[in-house]
Amino acid sequence: MTYRRVSTIYLCGAALLSTSGHALAADVPARKAGQWQLTSVSDSIGMTTIRSCIAATDNVVLGDNSKNCGPVDVKTIANETFVNVTCSAGNSRQKISTLLTGDFNTWYRAVTKITFDPPQAGVSHLGVIVDGKYLGETCEADKSAAAKP
Repeated sequence: MTYRRVSTIYLCGAALLSTSGHALAADVPARKAGQWQLTSVSDSIGMTTIRSCIAATDNVVLGDNSKNCGPVDVKTIANETFVNVTCSAGNSRQKISTLLTGDFNTWYRAVTKITFDPPQAGVSHLGVIVDGKYLGETCEADKSAAAKP
């Protein structure tokens, strides 16, 4: 398995964690709108940090392909939210299980396991941890620019 193929799979998983979606707006904690620093850690890729402009309607779990996802199971116990959803694209399915913690105004953590059926580029499971840190209300012009350490 090459780094490039795994990188593509990882970026797809990371996109699911950082872009917008509306299916769970009432059930999943909402992040404060503005500039966030997102640090993702995965065994297969290592650590990546980006800055992302988050709108008030953005969903922390599902990405732009949320129309291909469902059913969604959301459970909140104490200060932890558990989200399970299955998404499909053509003949492939992705089962996404996420544990969310944080205050979602200054920080949050998403621990996600994605199962690919069939495996993509030889990868059947992917684990990703995303730590989000709120940077402020004003977003940079390039919302996908790599953050400076």
